[in-house]
Amino acid sequence: MKFSLGAPEHGWVNLTITDNEYCLEENISDVPNDFIDDTMIALSRLLTYEDKQLVHLSLEPAFYVMSLARKANAFTMTMETEGSDSDGISHQADGSFEEIILPIYSSVKGFCNSRINDYHWPEVDQKNYRNMVETVTRHKS
Repeated sequence: MKFSLGAPEHGWVNLTITDNEYCLEENISDVPNDFIDDTMIALSRLLTYEDKQLVHLSLEPAFYVMSLARKANAFTMTMETEGSDSDGISHQADGSFEEIILPIYSSVKGFCNSRINDYHWPEVDQKNYRNMVETVTRHKS
């Protein structure tokens, strides 16, 4: 699975997820929630003590719900559409930590590290960022 974030522009960021024949490319808003911050929190919790985490990705007014789940060493990422005419699961990817979690982590980490003097997206919550990095690093070893 590939997960990539573009450069933020006026409160929107391009998200691209590709997995085999599936391709999602959407511009995601930072209103009403910062999905980047929510993803950092979700990864930390999922790898520490939770079995499932949900992240809302706003399309204003519709949205996607990204579900991250863990069962032992197997991970699942599910994208569901809500608030539109096509409610339901649009894609599910199953795999290992390296196949599901690391692509998300790498993209979020790169996004956070590239944001110097960028006023197009909310400031990175450094506590959540450090927690995510430490949790993923612990899990990798």
